Parts: sequence; C-alpha cells; structure tokens
Amino acid sequence: SILENYILGLPAKSRTTIFCHDNPDPDALASALAMNELFTFHGHQAQIVHGGMIEHHQNQAMVRQLEIPVRRLILDWEIADVVKESDIIVAVDFHRPGANNVMPNDCIPHIIIDHHSVDESVTADIAMVSSEYSSTSSMVASLLMNSNFQMNSRVATALSFGIKTDTLGFTRDFNAVDIRSLLWINAWVDSEMLRSIEMPPRSKETLESFSEALNNKIQIDSTILAPINNLTNRDSLAQIADFLLPTEGVDTVVTFGTRRGKVILSVRTNREELHVGRILSNNFPEGLAGGHKTLGGGQIPFDFITGNSEITNEDEVTLVLERATELLKKIFV
Repeated sequence: SILENYILGLPAKSRTTIFCHDNPDPDALASALAMNELFTFHGHQAQIVHGGMIEHHQNQAMVRQLEIPVRRLILDWEIADVVKESDIIVAVDFHRPGANNVMPNDCIPHIIIDHHSVDESVTADIAMVSSEYSSTSSMVASLLMNSNFQMNSRVATALSFGIKTDTLGFTRDFNAVDIRSLLWINAWVDSEMLRSIEMPPRSKETLESFSEALNNKIQIDSTILAPINNLTNRDSLAQIADFLLPTEGVDTVVTFGTRRGKVILSVRTNREELHVGRILSNNFPEGLAGGHKTLGGGQIPFDFITGNSEITNEDEVTLVLERATELLKKIFV
C-alpha cells in the first residue's frame, strides 16, 4: 500500500506522533492504536496524543482494557515540544489542524487518515481522506488488509468497536467497503472483550445527570432540549441524547450543560432535512462545534454566549444556561 511504502522509506526508529481530535471517540482511538502498532511493527517509536478528555464510560473502558497508550496534552509548550521532537506527524479522524484538535494551526502533518467529507484542500505528504468509508476505522482496516502488518486481537477489537460506534451499530451510512473491512478483522476480534467495552458500569455522576436532564427537559414540537446545571461528566451528555432520541414523537435532542467556563453540548437527530454538523459549525465558528449529519457536539465558552468571560458564581452560571437554552431554541426549533 502507499502508506506502507511511505513507512518503509522512513529512516530507522523515526519518532512518530499520532494526533487524535479532542475528546477522542472510539473511531479515533481505534485508528490511532492501529497506526501506533503499524509504526511500531516497522521498528519506529510511536506515541498517541490528544487534547480534551476521555470521559465517556465506553471510551475509558476501551483505553483501559485494550491498553491504548494515550497521552493527554494540555499546555502549549507541551504541544510545541511534541511537534518539535517528532520526525513524523499523523492525524487520524480529522484533517484540519487546530479545528477541535491540539495540533498547531501551522503544523502540516505527514499523514492524514480521515473519513469526514472535505470542503477545503488538505495538505500532507499522504492525505487519505475519503467519505466513501463510514468510519476512519474501516479505512484503517482496509489499509492494514493490504499491508504486511500482523493483525492481532487488540487492534481488531478496537477497530471493530470504532466501526460499530461510528455507524451507530451498523444502522447509519454503512457501505460495502465497511463490510469488507469488518469481515476481514472479524477473525481476530475478541468478542468477550468487545462486550465488556460496550457495557461497562455506569457512574453515579452519570445517573445524577440523567435525572437532572429528565427533570429539566423542554419539549417543543419534536425537539427536546435538556439542560444540565454543573455537569460532572461531559460524556454523560451523549448517553442522555442517545437515550432520549427514541422517545415517541421526538426527532431531535439537544443535551447541554455547564462545565469549567464552557457550555458543552451533544446533539442527535433523525430528521431528514437537518445536518447537525453543518448547523453547529455555521452557528459556532472557529471549530467550537461540529459533527456529522445526524449527530454532533461542541464546547462553547461562556463569553460567546453572554459576552462576559468573568462568570463564576452560581447565579451567573444559571443565567448562562438560560441564555444557552434560548440560543439553542433559535437554532434547532
């Protein structure tokens, strides 16, 4: 494959850094793990980095049980050091440096692997960007299929879960190329491990957020808005949105809550004429929010919503949530 030929042409023991987007999901984590293993297989030193947090209970279980060696970058100097010390930089599951990822804007990755559709031109030595695939994991699986890499149960299980979550359990945008990838990796998948990642225990904090969302939810026509004050775990939002969407007479759910000076939001829809990702990125510029046609999310600083960044006390946070509710009503109802 083009990718493997490129890797074979690198100097021995090249230091490789694989960047995931912020708050990486299973598709990004699986793709990063596979790239990490591929570079290591060819004798290079690899590491996986990301910004934001890994908080969704399934994603945490995935990292823990498949021993995915992720490193979280927070400070600008850490990010700058990582870029400076890397011989090769790989972007997985995103193609624009600086948009919902900690890769510096002026950094040109050597390799980009992403399944999201692209409006602008992409710069890299090798840019494998194709929306023909429903997930980056199935794209990575097909690259490994055509390489000398020795597939193993860790990578196969990760990729299988990555494909499954990005296609909502094979119910959304699923293509022949994804099926081909899945059939190939299936021989190595550890189904017991996969089950334990899919159904890890749910935290008490998440249950409290569920309770608050159900009590506070506002339904207007077929849209539910569910605000949560003082969100303890940001990824409970996605779980709540997934839970509320199958409600009778509902086709769009927006869950959102305040956390560390930001309003975090998660959106789900099965309304045909909506494109959640576009709506979010049009209303919240600079990579604050975005996503796919049927699901998306973002993190919006308080000052974007209120024009005031000095918000600390409880009353003002409540005001932010009220303003956010009004803003999201205008956008989605």
